Amino acid sequence: MKRISILVAVVAWTLTATTVLATPGSGATSVILATATFDAISTTQPAGRESVIQDVTIAPGGHTGWHSHPGGTVIFVESGTFSFYDSSCVKTDTPAGRGAFEVGGGVQLARNDGTVPLVLTVVYLDIASPDGAIRTDAAAPACAAGAGLPTTATPSGAAGVIVDRATFGTAATITNGDERDGVLQSLTFAPGGHTGWHSHPGATQIFVVSGTFSFYGTNCVRQAFTAGQGVVEPGGGVQLARNESTTEPLVLFVVYYDVPQDVAGGFRIDQPEPSTCTGLAGVPAPSAAALPNTAADVAGTSSTAPALAAMLVAMTALSGLTLVVARRRAR
Repeated sequence: MKRISILVAVVAWTLTATTVLATPGSGATSVILATATFDAISTTQPAGRESVIQDVTIAPGGHTGWHSHPGGTVIFVESGTFSFYDSSCVKTDTPAGRGAFEVGGGVQLARNDGTVPLVLTVVYLDIASPDGAIRTDAAAPACAAGAGLPTTATPSGAAGVIVDRATFGTAATITNGDERDGVLQSLTFAPGGHTGWHSHPGATQIFVVSGTFSFYGTNCVRQAFTAGQGVVEPGGGVQLARNESTTEPLVLFVVYYDVPQDVAGGFRIDQPEPSTCTGLAGVPAPSAAALPNTAADVAGTSSTAPALAAMLVAMTALSGLTLVVARRRAR
């Protein structure tokens, strides 16, 4: 795992096409924020609920306190070892580079039993809209004292920051196959920028941070989503996203599910322009050879860093935890 800062790292949109029929993107930059390999995930989110992205850091010996979450949580372990204790005080360890999924409602505690900081990125599902709590304090189970675990709901040595939250207007199903990756990415589109026609191997969960996200499928019907809204797209469909503003950048966070391991750019598959919907990706694409493919290649080159820094610092911290400047990592 290599830690990078969102304030200094921008990587150009990944161009994975090898055929002349592909339609790569134009005017878009991206950062891979987190990657982890998961066991099987299967969960749903009802219509009108929020999803929330949060960074969490737990110092050695620190813990979250006993608590529960209203819905499922998708946890990317970026450094250290995530030690999870359930209501029976049974411990499950998840090392860096892997992910964990927890269903909602259960009483739990996370602790850093190691000697290095534990750094997580967490996606909370099925949160009440608007601005519902992502965590509810809980009484310690009877087994906690005998197991040498904290007996309080108050966190210790743990800090978190809300990176983004969005309301998803329609119901969604999210699945991830066993030993498949999840990837979290930020995307910025200049006015007129687009993704090119493409597909994804699994569901994509899209958070609109600013601007208007225009989405097209092969039926050529425009769906528009604005800041604070989100959408989950099932995998496999050929699609294109555009920023149709002439003045305002479009900023997204995207979580890709069910991604094959160790495949560069495996969360995106370039596709030819569908015959049913032509002319939407007509902006000439930059040369693929001129664009770096990893955040490390372009560390320190972001021109949007001050605006992103201001946005992140202004966001609300998790109840019971200390606000910190958001950090983003890439493996």
